[in-house]
Amino acid sequence: MSFQNMLPAEPRPGDSPQMRAAIDRFMLEGVDARRPAGNHHQLKVAWDVSYYPDKGTILPDRGSKLPVSGLDALIGYLRETGRLAS
Repeated sequence: MSFQNMLPAEPRPGDSPQMRAAIDRFMLEGVDARRPAGNHHQLKVAWDVSYYPDKGTILPDRGSKLPVSGLDALIGYLRETGRLAS
């Protein structure tokens, strides 16, 4: 499913505290996060970047996971790559 067709990220029953914190932070930062259908662990934070809040993994679609992890690192990466305005 394409990024544009995914539903906006919203908390769901049973979400981990990390998932809820990530969604809250994305709302504050203006990140257009989406939730792929049927995947309870993944958030798409750009058309080509996935984030897994429970482990903090940042995974570009066409590459290896980044050597950094966590929300702060993800926000920094999105800013550095021009996917999020400063």
